[in-house]
Amino acid sequence: MDCKWIWGILLESVVMLWAGRSFPQIVLSEIMFNPIGNERYDEFIEIYNTSETDTIDLQGWLLSDGGGYNQIRDYQQGTQLQPGTFAVIFVPNYYLHSGYYDVNIPAEALRLTIDKSTLGSYGLNNTRSETVSIFTPDSALISSYAYSIPNEDGISEEKILLTGGDQPDNWSHSLVVDGTPGAPNSVSPYEYDLALKESTCRIKPVSSDPADSVSAIFWIYNLGLRQALNFRISIFWDMNRDGEPQAAESLRVVMPEPQPIQPLDSLQCRCMLGPLPPGDHTVWLFLYYPLDQNINNNSVEMIVQVSGPPPRVWLNECLPEPDPGYGWWIEIYNADSVQVELTGYQLLCSEAGERIILDDPSLQLQPGHFMLISVAPNLQDRYWQPPCPIIIKDCHWPSVWQTPFSLTLLNASGEIVDTLTWQSTTRPGVSIERSGTNHIWDYCIHPSGATPGARNSIEAPYADAALRPLSLNITPETGQMECPIHFDLWVHNYGTQVLSSGKIGWYIISTNQSIPDTTLIKMVDMVQSIAPMDSMLFSFDSEPCEPKLYRYYFELYSEEDVYPMNNSVELDIRVPYRTGALVINELFYNTEEKQQEWIEIYNPSTVTIDLAGCKIKDARKTVVIEENAFKISPGDFLVLSNQLFSDPGNPEMVPIILEGLPEMNNSGDQIVLLSPQDHCIDSVAYTSSWGGARFVSLERVRWEEDSNDPNNWCSCIDTAGATPGRMNSCSPKRIDASVVPNSLAIQ
Repeated sequence: MDCKWIWGILLESVVMLWAGRSFPQIVLSEIMFNPIGNERYDEFIEIYNTSETDTIDLQGWLLSDGGGYNQIRDYQQGTQLQPGTFAVIFVPNYYLHSGYYDVNIPAEALRLTIDKSTLGSYGLNNTRSETVSIFTPDSALISSYAYSIPNEDGISEEKILLTGGDQPDNWSHSLVVDGTPGAPNSVSPYEYDLALKESTCRIKPVSSDPADSVSAIFWIYNLGLRQALNFRISIFWDMNRDGEPQAAESLRVVMPEPQPIQPLDSLQCRCMLGPLPPGDHTVWLFLYYPLDQNINNNSVEMIVQVSGPPPRVWLNECLPEPDPGYGWWIEIYNADSVQVELTGYQLLCSEAGERIILDDPSLQLQPGHFMLISVAPNLQDRYWQPPCPIIIKDCHWPSVWQTPFSLTLLNASGEIVDTLTWQSTTRPGVSIERSGTNHIWDYCIHPSGATPGARNSIEAPYADAALRPLSLNITPETGQMECPIHFDLWVHNYGTQVLSSGKIGWYIISTNQSIPDTTLIKMVDMVQSIAPMDSMLFSFDSEPCEPKLYRYYFELYSEEDVYPMNNSVELDIRVPYRTGALVINELFYNTEEKQQEWIEIYNPSTVTIDLAGCKIKDARKTVVIEENAFKISPGDFLVLSNQLFSDPGNPEMVPIILEGLPEMNNSGDQIVLLSPQDHCIDSVAYTSSWGGARFVSLERVRWEEDSNDPNNWCSCIDTAGATPGRMNSCSPKRIDASVVPNSLAIQ
């Protein structure tokens, strides 16, 4: 819609008011004569109370389409129209059979109806214009408008300025389908609406030199009906070229003088943005105004072109002859002070006719950072985890490049950015590195054979503290239950200068949480320096260990270290259960249909033991205890069963249901409890002669005696026939006083 037209109407209205002319408080504001839905029910007429103070009672007011009259009546809300609010008038059957607009009508709008079944004489006509009028109860004409035709289905006639007159140029087609019943009209100006216009926002100069300061000139327009105050402009530079403004990309915040902008007026602003690096840059202007009711016109995007030399991006390292099972790779380095967009850059190799095109969208390389291009996804398996992006390209370059060879890097315009020509032989697993800004290339001298994503080894002297998996010795190798673990950790200096200071952190990582939790155990300082290509030993001792999985992590910290990527090592140690740490204590094997067999396990040790990963087996079957919650405290019992049951002598006992529990033979069987590493914790090879009967368990007498001594087992003598989860009836009691008949003398 032409804003000048709107402002012309507004100005005319203001002039009329100044001239002493006033409009009635109640005005026609919207007419829906061609609804999408049922025309018998979904036509409506909207009126508005322009007063800021007076409530108007619409009871008995009249509507007309020029051919008939309707009397306005209430619909469940009364007929009092509050100041500055809308009323929507429907036929009675709208409320009974339609409700089409209900979800869009604001709660504060007044809903009304009429005394007849149609608006006007036969409803509002779609093919010829009709004049809609509103009268007071005494038939005084208040407002009248002859709507224009035709309108598309669902497009209403809306009044532009509600306080303006009913002349045709103050009405327009609605901008939204179904109109705006009970709400501000889509064609009306907002009360508060500040705007920026792209046509009046400029950058000077449009093209500049890197040393030039760039200035922004823009106008702020007040398109609202009220004056505007307390606003600001934020200016952002899309530094990382991601198309999104971020806090770190803010250039300026402009807060104009604390004076209001009147309706129809504007304000010019000018600010300096400072010099920008060479290239095309996106600059955004954002207008912030808390009262603004229309934020769709509050931003402008501009392009600034800054001339200058191309960015300094070069080939920095490559691996032409990788180790078997790995792939070649090329390292690119951004030596410039600004971010470089690499999308569209190309790589050429004399060994292949195919070009590699970096076609990934928004491929930015930050200042002083590296990027790797490779044919193989397992680069991090060969070296430390490179702290830089790795672009994997599916191409047909040879797996090993024959010498002499050359590499060429081209920008998105096809211009040559850098070249590498290598005449010497290649070495397996050894990269070729660039030395600084010079075109001097040589073999990598780092012990790993390459430095992907890090400073090249042939540059100035450096220190490189390193921890490698082979640097860590453990005693004993797998740990032992209830014993400490001893660690010998060697710190190597692979660099070319002395490493004089550093610290080693020893951590433990939880293995039983969805999000691992790392806890520092100890931090140790280096007490002496480490010469180039030398090592230093550090020793650590853990507390006595419970049988479970431990994940330890060691990391070295040194400000002198050029390659921190090789400064950590992680390892898992599963401390096994010693033989006898748990014992098989009771077997319930003689049942009718093998449906209620169970095995009782006892913990005689001094530590809580987690059964997760342990196994129960017999001669035919093995089942793994997979849950993490099956823990046995010292001196406690745990019952593994193939179904739920209860024990009258121990109501609190709840067995652990283990699906697939091996079925125990009535004549005899071998039951074995294994650790997660298949270490035998306990084993019982019983026969029916040892004890046990139909619904009577086989009990162990003493847990510390041999598990396979028949004399250490007997039938349960408890009246319940078994003692699951409690002390065995055959075991010696801690305190057991008794009366022996032969020891009683009668005198």
